[in-house]
Amino acid sequence: SRACRSGAVAQQQCNMGACPRPGDIDCRVSDWGRWARCSPSCGFGMKNRTRIIENPAGPGGTPCPDRLQQIEDCFTHCAIDC
Repeated sequence: SRACRSGAVAQQQCNMGACPRPGDIDCRVSDWGRWARCSPSCGFGMKNRTRIIENPAGPGGTPCPDRLQQIEDCFTHCAIDC
């Protein structure tokens, strides 16, 4: 509200949308990213992929997953020089 010249008060409504209720704000994470290359260029190693938290959970919302990274064993065939 603000004072007018005559001393009257003018009011304007705002934020008329419903407020989120507890439990309405769940965690949201991105899709899994692409798998990284196998760690060694030759032989056995590890590869990983990640995702990120796009929206943290609000009060009473579904919490974010503990795992934001996946790791797998991998194998890269070695080139053989003859």
